[in-house]
Amino acid sequence: MLEKYARDYVNKHAVNCTARKHYHQKHTRIVERYPEFITGAEAVTNWVKTKLNYHYPSNSCVDGKIFSCIRYVQIVWSATTHLGCARINCHHNKKDVLISCYYYPSHNFPAERPYVLLELPI
Repeated sequence: MLEKYARDYVNKHAVNCTARKHYHQKHTRIVERYPEFITGAEAVTNWVKTKLNYHYPSNSCVDGKIFSCIRYVQIVWSATTHLGCARINCHHNKKDVLISCYYYPSHNFPAERPYVLLELPI
């Protein structure tokens, strides 16, 4: 079902290649516009790199701007059980692609932490 949402989104927005963030009580959409050569896996890898903007002790983005780390938070959200992604070439510029991923359930950041750090015995 989430893959269908992602596919519907990229199909609808391929003409103008718009990437709008989306948060819903039940699911979250991460969407980005990239050069053609990037794959879906590479896009997700880029989103994971925003970990550098996340500060676990304070459960916040280091610059105070939620969009600087929210992609990382959603990807590692421990309660996530379902994921669906889609990728399409933009109509106006075939060198660009639109990549969209839906996650369920949605994060509850910053009210909750994305995961719990465990201390391993030495």
